[in-house]
Amino acid sequence: MITLLAQATESGTSTLLWGFLLLGATIFLIALELIVPSGGILALTSGAALIGSITAFFMHDATAGLVALTSVAILGPLAAWFGWKWW
Repeated sequence: MITLLAQATESGTSTLLWGFLLLGATIFLIALELIVPSGGILALTSGAALIGSITAFFMHDATAGLVALTSVAILGPLAAWFGWKWW
C-alpha cells in the first residue's frame, strides 16, 4: 500500500488514488453503519468521504470528476435499492 501511494505521488495521480480510497471508505462506512449503532455519526462521515472523493476526482480531471459524479448518482440509489431488497 505504501509503495502504491509512493508511486502515485511520483506520477502525479495522487488525487485519483485518493478519490478511489475515499470512495472505498464511503462504501465501508455505509456497510459499518448497518452493523454498528452509531446514531448517524458513521453516515455523516461516509457522506463527507463521498464529497471528498468526488472533489478528488474533479481535482484530477474534469472528465474523471463528471464520470465519478454520474456513476455515484446512478449506482448509489441502485445499490441502495438492491441492498434494501436483499436486507
